Amino acid sequence: MLDTAAGSRIEKAIQKALAGDAIALRFCLARILAPRRHSSVELDLPPLDSAKDIAAGTAAIAKAAADGVIAPAEALELSRVVDTAIRALAVREEERREWARRQPLKEGKLPLF
Repeated sequence: MLDTAAGSRIEKAIQKALAGDAIALRFCLARILAPRRHSSVELDLPPLDSAKDIAAGTAAIAKAAADGVIAPAEALELSRVVDTAIRALAVREEERREWARRQPLKEGKLPLF
């Protein structure tokens, strides 16, 4: 019964919301917009493309937390982003080393270790 009436009920709620019914508007918006779990954090970080960038990013997060610009929990979340970047750099570097190791084999040369 709910499935067959859902379309007309939703339409009615939308019409009420458009007519100025605050409760209907709140209902519609609650279904359209997902609730935020955390507020957004504005913090300038470098691109995190190198070890130097990672160090600068970590320092920026620590300074922002120490200065009270961001909460400790926000610093922890941002540190997780930096940690992910560290792991991505490590994988990229390993792939580069593997490629460099295999290149001489493709050219018929012995690799130098």
